[in-house]
Amino acid sequence: MDPSPIEPATVSLVLSYLVPLDAPLPPHLISRPLLQRHHFLSLTIDNPRGYLAWPADNGQDADAAQLRNPHDLGLNVRYSADEESLQAHVHIITDSANRKGAPTPAFRLIFHWDPTDGWQYHNTALMPFPRDSYPTISDAYAAFRSPNDFLAEPNYLAVAVAGADDDDDGYWDSYGQELDDGADEQGAKHAKGHPDPNSEDAYWARYSSIHGSADSTIPSPMPVKRNADGTQTHAGADRVFIPSSDLVPNLSNDEPYNPLEPPSPEALHERLSNLSTRPESPPFEEDNSSDSDDSVSPTDAARPSLEPESTTPDAPEEERGPLSAAESQQYVLVNEPQSKPVPSDASASTITTTNEADSSLQQSIHGLYRLWKLQHGQRNPGSQLQTHIDADKETFLTLVRRAIEEP
Repeated sequence: MDPSPIEPATVSLVLSYLVPLDAPLPPHLISRPLLQRHHFLSLTIDNPRGYLAWPADNGQDADAAQLRNPHDLGLNVRYSADEESLQAHVHIITDSANRKGAPTPAFRLIFHWDPTDGWQYHNTALMPFPRDSYPTISDAYAAFRSPNDFLAEPNYLAVAVAGADDDDDGYWDSYGQELDDGADEQGAKHAKGHPDPNSEDAYWARYSSIHGSADSTIPSPMPVKRNADGTQTHAGADRVFIPSSDLVPNLSNDEPYNPLEPPSPEALHERLSNLSTRPESPPFEEDNSSDSDDSVSPTDAARPSLEPESTTPDAPEEERGPLSAAESQQYVLVNEPQSKPVPSDASASTITTTNEADSSLQQSIHGLYRLWKLQHGQRNPGSQLQTHIDADKETFLTLVRRAIEEP
């Protein structure tokens, strides 16, 4: 609810609890800041000075124990406002002397405005009223919101702010303007004379004369090259602008592209057909090893030759004489055919390699057979050539059958 002037009944109700202070004040009559002070500092009525009053800024704390009932409840009220609260200062008029004859200090009760509970007791202080207090609530709010209530700004701030509106207008007016004949003329038009070249305004004036607008169509000027004779040339003076239509000759300019309206299927097909097609990649050229007999692939060069070197490569087979056991073993490894015929007992189940899996399996078996035969031949070097080959085949097939039949 809106603030309203404090009523005498509110002041009288609070005074009935304060004089005498026999019990704690009801929570609904105490302001929230004072309640928090009681809670965090564990203040009780045993210490009336701390329970009812906040520490004064000038060090003269009010002793609420000396507070007496007023003989006249005619309110003398003044109001003050700040960023956080609205306060009412009520002067309590009492007798000039207490029972012992000592003069009674002049007190004022301070009430805090709460939007829900209204005026609540907040503090007890000594007179006089604060300097920033006013007779009415409206005057207190008006003084708080008045710019004259603040301290004057320093002179250097006033100098920095002077002319800021004009510079802002010149900056925003530069957006959307067409590029003039020279970038220097445009910069001179917006730049203004500043007494201090190191000021912020002078910096932004130089910035606007060098750089273009980021969100406008005005490009940034090219750097200026100074010649030896004192003349200036722009780096972008010799640039040649090529229109987009020259890049795509077949593209029709009758229908410009509008991003807000997508093209029709016919127009899209025409645009795609006018675009240059990508050239096809040249066919992959494979090296034909049959053209040159002397060419050797890296794989063949790295593979060790199993064929023994002969001192008489052109000698007829009849002139060579009988082969030794070691030579017969070497020729067994070289002259072994790549595809082995299946024995007669296995002709009923013909193995077909129609896919990659069967082909890989066949190559694996062939490699295992070659390795096994190499080791088996070293153990039996004295056997005849053909007899040794047939025996190896039968032995290897027997081992394969045993491996398959085993669970």
